[in-house]
Amino acid sequence: YKPHGKECGKCQSCIRKSIALVNNGIDINDMFEYNPTEFYRKQLDDVIAIGNPLVVEEVQMAVDKLF
Repeated sequence: YKPHGKECGKCQSCIRKSIALVNNGIDINDMFEYNPTEFYRKQLDDVIAIGNPLVVEEVQMAVDKLF
């Protein structure tokens, strides 16, 4: 984590945070150094492989809203 400025947008924490924000209708533009939405499809593949249906639903919702 950086002590100042925007969050990175690349780490798992940023990706999960951005998914929660998108699903709650919060604009994430200008919030991260790097656009975390570019990782959503990979995130979806990863959570499907793990098999947690609640997390799959959450990530799928964000993917559907953005793509």
